Amino acid sequence: MAAVAVGTGTATAAAAADSPETQLLALLNSARHGAGLAPLAADAAVAQVARSWSGHMVGVHARTGDPVIKPAAATDCEQSSLCHNPDLAAQVGTLVPGWTTIGENIGVGGDVAAVNQALLDSPAHYANIMGDFNRVGIGVATEGTTLWATFDFANAPGTPTPVAAAPVSVTALGTNGRYNPVTPVRIADTRTAAGPVAAGGVLQVPVAAVAADATGVVVNLTAADAQSAGYLTAYPCGSATPTASNLNVTAGDTRANLATVALDATTAICVFSSTTTNVVIDLAGWYGATGDAYQATAATRVLDSRSAGGPATSFVVPVAAGSAATVNLTVTDPAAAGYLTAYPCGMDTPLVSNVNFAAGQTIANLATVRVGTSTSICLFSSTPTNVIVDQAGTFAATGATFTSAVPARILDTRNGAPPTPGHTIEVAIAGTRGIPAHATSVVVNLTATGTSTAGYVTAFPCDQAAPTASNLNYDANTTAANLATVPLSATGTLCLTANTTTHLIADIAGWYSN
Repeated sequence: MAAVAVGTGTATAAAAADSPETQLLALLNSARHGAGLAPLAADAAVAQVARSWSGHMVGVHARTGDPVIKPAAATDCEQSSLCHNPDLAAQVGTLVPGWTTIGENIGVGGDVAAVNQALLDSPAHYANIMGDFNRVGIGVATEGTTLWATFDFANAPGTPTPVAAAPVSVTALGTNGRYNPVTPVRIADTRTAAGPVAAGGVLQVPVAAVAADATGVVVNLTAADAQSAGYLTAYPCGSATPTASNLNVTAGDTRANLATVALDATTAICVFSSTTTNVVIDLAGWYGATGDAYQATAATRVLDSRSAGGPATSFVVPVAAGSAATVNLTVTDPAAAGYLTAYPCGMDTPLVSNVNFAAGQTIANLATVRVGTSTSICLFSSTPTNVIVDQAGTFAATGATFTSAVPARILDTRNGAPPTPGHTIEVAIAGTRGIPAHATSVVVNLTATGTSTAGYVTAFPCDQAAPTASNLNYDANTTAANLATVPLSATGTLCLTANTTTHLIADIAGWYSN
């Protein structure tokens, strides 16, 4: 057992919050993944013990005003309000019979990132994080702006009791948005400016190349040379950092993902990074009062160079007529590490990128690209590779308009067993969580984590068969993400299926409606 204090708090005790618990679980399993260990399942029964103990610590601290009570006392809980549960074994034994190993980490700090980093930096805490356990209960209690966290680890037979997901209400920031594509332009690159974003830090990027009434932007996010495994979250700067992510990376990784980010009165986007990394941001377009509307189509494969031409460094891809096309770009079997750039045909290749890849990798990224000459988009690859392009929709004078939202997590299977190959998950979208019943398509960031073998995820409306297309590709033992724009079924639902066993996470960024 181990304890760490990383900050102080004031004010009165508050109820345990689900969002920090979910974030701490994700960070814990990200660290285990980086060490080649299986993820821990969240156990609702053990979480009861952890939440109760965090509440106890907050209550003691609220009475004393300082974590340290009697430094020379004989037991933890006589020494400090930050103390271990002396009845942990008995309490876990009642709820989880037959356990063989238990452990506990406790900490207090100003935010999730600070608590997590302090635990990783402490050898005793790190040993528990990497310990021989199969489940964990995480309990967080808040005191003002301070988090008190308890992690109760156990190795026990049977299936962990799933932790019920907390209801999520989606906050809309702009309605009736119409899309305005731009020639891709780089708006931030910390490699040539302030240097890497520190772990737990936030990069604020003003977005000047949009109209004053803009309600959202479409940007390609790239994390370059990450120092450790982690993730990026993009959100409107006037909002708190949400429980969501856009991009996952491993140590030394350079990886990109498209993001649709709402704008508020700050007219700036913020990017939180859980790891120290450089961040590159390329603007693809923006939503405002004027522009084009979205016309969703059934996922249509418009290029597969594996059966038409083979590996190359340049491609011309005919797309449906419109001002811009939303396409899923998949690179497969590249000869060497490199990048792929999508741009309007008829112009010079811009100094931006859409997909970053390693030799032999299969990786995908969504792109919304302004349509160029001959109703086509062009692709440039820095090294020969095969490319697959699936069109999801187009922008034209008529169609659905966009509502931008603060990112919100609407699915996370890590609270239970991972879906098995071919299993279909149905997610209610329209008419729930504050999303109107007339929503017709959703913009959602999909993440696969805890993967055992390479595979792919397909998203589709639940009243249709799964198409011969993919939205997300992943390797074994990775966490991978990709944005998707997917039509909803007549009852407003989204379906997800993977061809191998993997946990799935979905974060909503907005929706289209007529």
